[in-house]
Amino acid sequence: RRISKRLVPRENGPPGEHLLGLRNGEELSLSGSLSIRVVHGLADVWGAKLTPSHTFVHIVAPFWQALPRLRAVKQSESKRAACERLQVEEDDDIRKFVASHSWPTVLVMGGLKSTETVELRECLTAPMGHPRLCASRAFSSLAEKFNALAVASGLEEPPVLLVMGKKNVGKSSCCRYLVNALLQGFGEVCFL
Repeated sequence: RRISKRLVPRENGPPGEHLLGLRNGEELSLSGSLSIRVVHGLADVWGAKLTPSHTFVHIVAPFWQALPRLRAVKQSESKRAACERLQVEEDDDIRKFVASHSWPTVLVMGGLKSTETVELRECLTAPMGHPRLCASRAFSSLAEKFNALAVASGLEEPPVLLVMGKKNVGKSSCCRYLVNALLQGFGEVCFL
């Protein structure tokens, strides 16, 4: 809840857009439907890496499923330099917000039907009892290794990965994470 208190409505932006600063490693559980874009730093949503962009990513997290988490990720020096170059192209109110705060990651959040900050806070403060998706540390390593193998093999046919295991060990969660992570390197990923 303390993170959602940092929401700041944009001064000169479209109605309903808010700025939010995050420290490295901070996480938000997302619920409902909202649009997010990174203006400074890096973020990860269930395997999908979000980098500074002018394009919003629409996230839908139905209440009946476990909720995904958005996590601020520490970035390398080269990524930080690229981020600073992109930041120059942002609107004045965003540049002023980034310059006046020391947040490693800054998001623009919007996509709500109303301009109310209260509605956006509700998307970021799901009830504590509601299940959250938990990514195993092995998921990111698996995605990186599979991606490297697929790129290095140069096969004409797409690689296939079979995920097997006992009941309730996280096979579906692992697959969803992999799909999000692999979509950045491949134009198409099939999940059966």
